[in-house]
Amino acid sequence: MQSRKTLWIVAFVAALVLGGSGPLATFVTDGQWFATVGYFDVFQTQLLTQLGLGLAGAVLAILVVGGSARLAAKHAHKRPRPSLVSAEENPLGNLLAQTSPTALADGLTLMVAILAGLTASGWWRETLLLLHGGSFGWADPVWDLDASFYVFDLPLLLSARSALALLLGASGVVAIGIYVARGVIRVQMVQQDGQVVASGVFMPPEVRRHVASLAAALLAVMAIGIYLQRYELMYAQTGLFAGPGYSDLNVTLPLLTLQAVATAIAAFIAFVGIDRGSAAASLLAVVLVVASSAATSMFPSMVQRFNVDPNELSREGPQIIKHIEATRVAFGLDAVEELALSGKDGLERADIDANVPTIENVRLWDHQPLLDTFTQVQEIRTYYGFVGVDNDRYQVDGKLRQIMLSPRELTVGALPEQARTWVNETMTYTHGYGLALGPVNRVNEQGLPELWIQDLPPKVQFEDSLAITRPEIYFGEATIQPVFIDTKNPEFDYPAGDKNEYTVYDGDAGVPLGPLGRLLFSLRLGSTDLLFSSDVTSDSRILLYRHVAQRAARVAPFLALDRDPYMVIDEGRLVWVLDAYTTTHRFPYAQQVSGVGNYLRNSVKITIDAYDGGIDLWWVDESDPIARAWSEAFPGLLRPLDQMSPGLRAHLRYPIDLFSVQAQLFATYHMEDHQIFYNREDEWEVPAIERMRMTPYFTIMRLPGEASEEFILMLPFSPKGKPNLAAWMVARADGAHLGELRVYKFPKDTMVYGPKMVVARINQDDEISEKISLWDQQGSSVVLGTLLVIPIEESLIYVQPLYLKAAEDSIPELKRVIVAYEDRIAMSSTLEEGLAELFGGHQAPEGSEASTEDGGSTPRSDQTPTELLRAASQHYQAANEASRGGDWARFGRELEALGRVLEQLQPGHAAPAGGEGSQSPRDPQ
Repeated sequence: MQSRKTLWIVAFVAALVLGGSGPLATFVTDGQWFATVGYFDVFQTQLLTQLGLGLAGAVLAILVVGGSARLAAKHAHKRPRPSLVSAEENPLGNLLAQTSPTALADGLTLMVAILAGLTASGWWRETLLLLHGGSFGWADPVWDLDASFYVFDLPLLLSARSALALLLGASGVVAIGIYVARGVIRVQMVQQDGQVVASGVFMPPEVRRHVASLAAALLAVMAIGIYLQRYELMYAQTGLFAGPGYSDLNVTLPLLTLQAVATAIAAFIAFVGIDRGSAAASLLAVVLVVASSAATSMFPSMVQRFNVDPNELSREGPQIIKHIEATRVAFGLDAVEELALSGKDGLERADIDANVPTIENVRLWDHQPLLDTFTQVQEIRTYYGFVGVDNDRYQVDGKLRQIMLSPRELTVGALPEQARTWVNETMTYTHGYGLALGPVNRVNEQGLPELWIQDLPPKVQFEDSLAITRPEIYFGEATIQPVFIDTKNPEFDYPAGDKNEYTVYDGDAGVPLGPLGRLLFSLRLGSTDLLFSSDVTSDSRILLYRHVAQRAARVAPFLALDRDPYMVIDEGRLVWVLDAYTTTHRFPYAQQVSGVGNYLRNSVKITIDAYDGGIDLWWVDESDPIARAWSEAFPGLLRPLDQMSPGLRAHLRYPIDLFSVQAQLFATYHMEDHQIFYNREDEWEVPAIERMRMTPYFTIMRLPGEASEEFILMLPFSPKGKPNLAAWMVARADGAHLGELRVYKFPKDTMVYGPKMVVARINQDDEISEKISLWDQQGSSVVLGTLLVIPIEESLIYVQPLYLKAAEDSIPELKRVIVAYEDRIAMSSTLEEGLAELFGGHQAPEGSEASTEDGGSTPRSDQTPTELLRAASQHYQAANEASRGGDWARFGRELEALGRVLEQLQPGHAAPAGGEGSQSPRDPQ
């Protein structure tokens, strides 16, 4: 019997060791990882805070639950055990009756203490914010309490209230369970009319006092919780707007105070009633709690229905004013600079020529067609992949140019099945290589994007601006599983024709793999391959958390991350940039946004080196109290922005996620007058095209009133339910203007064509419809790109690219550009030709998509005779203008271009691909 018991104990210990070895190994190796990346202080602070809270929670549980359970055990010892029935009839009762009350109390207390400790350890964020949080400088209009009370103090108070209530509830359950199990509390039975019936519950006096104390304590904690509910009203979203309304302020708040007092009184009455065995007193306590709760639930809704709703504007007006102000502050809308446009029309060719950099940077490549093109043209091998396309700007050849790039990452899941071995997946195929990069508006003769960086190894067109010295990508968006470096196994670098190039990692990243490290990581990864691999040496290291978002979240788990990391080239290295946010859902009176909260700041930028995984967190908005609190909680974690290298600083941008939320809110909260807000008289919306809302987009332009072009993020607004345009919003990103928001508003008495109106006119245009129908009939798939609103001076032009796909999986080719201004529309082979058709003249800006090396326009191979005649006329007019102005260089270029067009029109010249008179399966018309 003893040997069998020993066997069970050994089996239990072995199971415990095996089951806990993996988590323990993960914990230890995580500590090593934090040390190697230079953020062990973050790991240590979080760990010590969690341990302290867990210990405090466990001790409190032992004091509350354990003290109550021990008292119950003491009382149970004084009472005789109930007579036992057979184990067959009541095995559980028999077991409990034979168990020592003290052992039962200690066992239950231990279980509750463990749960309490684990729960309390999860409050480390709230605790650090409470200890380090400062003032917001904005007080709620009801209690005049700084917003920091709601954001930093109240969360932990509410959590402590809930935890204490649960502990008291658990204490009651444990104590009563012990009493019932030991027969101390039992139902008294009497014989009546020949039948045995229950006559009541027997409780000894000391037991009644114990139960009474627990009930009173629980009611007292409930009273505190009810009192704290008054502050929760400040950010509740229950009515017309966030925060307390008229009925909340005048009815709910007083009733909550009365309910808290009534519950506290009920606690005293319950103690007296239970202690003295007075059913009447106990019933009175229950009535007080139920009645006060019912009053708090019912009366506010009655006042709302019969007093507020019929007079809503007059009753809620003051609260609406507070709500508008709070929402604007919480989302940074109070800093938006609103500027009025004159609304004058009459955009001329001179205005176009005065904004050449804007025209040069109009994005003609949408993300998806470009990603499809990169996938088919630049993946090189099946195991490479492009996850997404990023927008950025670079100084190229002395000009600010908008580009689109996509990193070429390696996905081991795309390896052939027979090549997916442990060695290949963890030691050989360790990194991606290079990227594809090109201007947003340049197209080659095949309708494909012109690339300034392409192929393997990277071929760079502008070495001065775009040179890459470290093209390897060990950390990215597609790199998930750990890999081993500095092993005996060579690392695949990139394919070079019929052979492959190999490399050895030359960075400092990675956790060292000594003998103990190999054991720990084998346990962590659940694999013995590492333990017995002869390729792994004492110098080998493992790269963990290679996905950039996961890597950033490990270092700063208290920050929310933007969904779109983007890559930049900085001094030859590839660097990821992630936007990080501070958020809360407890800012008083501010509007709640689903999935976000009611406060949002992009206070931190995170950069991660794609080669060595180095992480830096940059403090962008030092006025944000939440970021300031985290900076004090983790000293040295956030670095000042002025320490960032100028090259990297030049590529920071305004995050799309933040801008989308702000634009969504500003469409309503630009109305600061409470009456206009209530009636929604001037509400805007983001225009929808074919039921799809427009999304923010980057562009380079010169804002009205500014001296030079800059990289911006923008989005137009239409009046709610109307097709015209009301305003457009921009976020600035260059230099000292990073983070600034502007809204340009059109006069309300001026009708400005909106996206819906332009799309309708495009769909109604006979020439465009005929062309699209012809392409469709010839088996090609026509893909209309994103309609872009491009501000020029104080007017707007619309640009929409058109792509053709000859087959389902074929490469999309840019075939036409649709340009619209007011009620005029043109569809041409290039943007410049479309502008020339609308505004006259033809002066292709240097470097634009319509120019060649000698500056003249090259006729596209897919132009129809009608389009060629139009182009010839434009070149002829441009040549005349040049001769009148004495610009003989331009005159010569235009004359040469005219000659090329006329050559295309000669009867003996081959018909353009897919043009009138011929069809091409690759380029159908």
